[in-house]
Amino acid sequence: MFFSDINLKSNDSIIKELNKRYFVLTVIDTSMDVVLKQNSDNQLTRALNGISIYNQINNQLPLTGIAASGLECLHIINWGINVRPSEIHLYPLFNSSLNDYLRQQISFNQTAFKQYLNPINALDLYTLINSEIPSSGLINNYSYQYLKEFRNLTPSIHLKPYSGLLVINKLD
Repeated sequence: MFFSDINLKSNDSIIKELNKRYFVLTVIDTSMDVVLKQNSDNQLTRALNGISIYNQINNQLPLTGIAASGLECLHIINWGINVRPSEIHLYPLFNSSLNDYLRQQISFNQTAFKQYLNPINALDLYTLINSEIPSSGLINNYSYQYLKEFRNLTPSIHLKPYSGLLVINKLD
């Protein structure tokens, strides 16, 4: 089961690679309701939806594991180990936390998410997700709240208790 970040240029390549070894079911968020997305795109909702989707499909067709690309990796890291898949394949935009990644991009005066069709100003995003003032809005189909909740999550630390096969392929 592949949670695809719709903003990535490389999703087709990732799916092609995964298809060499697995039958891939792609999960894509197609919600167009901007207000609903701003108000419900958060850590708890993503976890509940992800676990529900995984369990529904796994009851009908036994799943080998979970895969995710881009910013979709953030919520998979959070709930993926709870469903105990035998494998997790991640294709993140960065290996560190989102905050560390943004600070690095700022220090090199580079945009964030250059793998996206529309890269983002790193300083602007860092300021928004670290502000004490609640912000509302979407960046490339992700709410500020979603990014704010996952800003300090580091895959290699959070996934240490996972005992299955973990493959992390950072996208360049």
